[in-house]
Parts: sequence; structure tokens; C-alpha cells
Amino acid sequence: MTRNWTAGVLTALALALAAPAAAQPWRYVDKDGVHYTNNPYELPPAQQKKALEQLERSDARRAAQQAEREAKAAEKAAQAAALSTTEGLPPPVATPVVLQNGPDRKPVDPKAAWRTRLEAAQGKATAAKAAAKAAEKAADAASRRAFTMPSGPNFAANQQAQDALKATRAAAVSAEAEVDRVRKSEPGRRR
Repeated sequence: MTRNWTAGVLTALALALAAPAAAQPWRYVDKDGVHYTNNPYELPPAQQKKALEQLERSDARRAAQQAEREAKAAEKAAQAAALSTTEGLPPPVATPVVLQNGPDRKPVDPKAAWRTRLEAAQGKATAAKAAAKAAEKAADAASRRAFTMPSGPNFAANQQAQDALKATRAAAVSAEAEVDRVRKSEPGRRR
């Protein structure tokens, strides 16, 4: 008897350590004695219903938290991308005047200044595209969760993720438009 009990405890511990967080071990007693399982379908019917409800609540809570984290990350990325663009401002005016800059008062090449602006705009556009891609993944995951585990929190998280996706896509389009504006303002370009 002691040997079976020790083996049962060791098996339960091994299952608890090897199983994911949601697959917790349950204990139940029947006519054959005390048993441990990490499969809620092996439990007696009364205990099985409670275990499944507990798992569903836990999964929904975890999914909502994950979707919320992803939506916040996508929203932050969208805000950063939106702030990084100069949407609504007039395009920069290309001037043929050679500017003096720095303590040495060396002339600044307008073409070099334009290249710097172009590289900055392209960097912002790349960041905005990456944010949109991350938001797309988050929205896809939230959509799958809402479909596979229908619940109020999952639907709300899905809606937030979809809204964040729209915002990041708009920011990416705006950043690309800024790159085009900077390209068109190239010094010496014929219009």
C-alpha cells in the first residue's frame, strides 16, 4: 500500500510539473481510494463540471489578459507611429540656399539634408509597418480566441485589437505618405 501511495504521489507531482498551468492536478476519492489526475474528464461527474467551469474561467481570464496586453502594445505602437508622422503639416520647402551650420560655419549641402530627412521618414515608416504587423498578429489571435472561446471578455478584447489594428494601419499609411512627400521635395528635382 505504501509503495502504491508513493508512486501515486510521485506521479501526481510529475504530472503537475510537466503539465501546463491550466492542466492542474485534481484529487478525487472513490471506492478504490484516492486518485490524482490532470484530465478533468477523468473526474466524477459532479467534480468534473466544477473543474471544467474553473478551467473555462481561467482560460477566458488568461485570454482576456493576453488580448488586453496585445491591444495595449498595438495601441502604443499606433500612437508612437501617429506621433512620428507629420500628417496635416505642409510639406517641407526645398530651398536652394546653402545654409551655414556649426561652430566651423561649414556649408550644409541641401541634398545631404534632404537625404537625412528621407532616411528619418523611411525609418518611421518601417517602424509603423512593424507596429501594424504586430497589431495584425494581435488582432488575429484575439479573433481566434473570440471564435474558439466565445465570452464577453474575449469579444471585448477582440474589438479592442481590431480598433488598434485600424489605427496602426492608418499610421503606417500616413508614414508612407510622408516618405512620398519627402521624396518629392528633393532639391533640384524637376516637377
